[in-house]
Amino acid sequence: MQGKQLIYHSAPFETDTEVSGFFKLSAWISIDQLDTDFMVAIYEIDSKCGSILLTTDSMRARYRESLRLERLIRTETPLRYVFERFTFVSRLLKKGSRLRLVIGPVHSIHYQKNYNSGGIVAEESMKCARPVTVGLFHDERFPSVLHVPIGHAAT
Repeated sequence: MQGKQLIYHSAPFETDTEVSGFFKLSAWISIDQLDTDFMVAIYEIDSKCGSILLTTDSMRARYRESLRLERLIRTETPLRYVFERFTFVSRLLKKGSRLRLVIGPVHSIHYQKNYNSGGIVAEESMKCARPVTVGLFHDERFPSVLHVPIGHAAT
């Protein structure tokens, strides 16, 4: 990821905690262009501030409702994006560890470049590029939430 990112941390875990399963992020996001790409990453931050990447997911805004049906964004009203294609995770988080959630743009040689214009992405170039302003909402009206697959640590 590159560019401006939003970074959130959980409170430190009070006991050793098993995380096993699939994370899910339900996020209320607004954008001011027809399309853009998002990358979400989840890390473990240990008590010594070391980090390990647990899982990632990405989404092109136009495919937020279906991978088969594109729907360009024609409003600046927050829309719900459900990130649920994270890889499986099974890890024992030690007491004092935290989770870090990072949400940002996709900017990598490993992904097709989306210039946010709403055109055919494979045919776009820098001439089509449009800057996008992104808002992430997490309040009573737009309750963004990260679902964490908490298991039970062996005793």
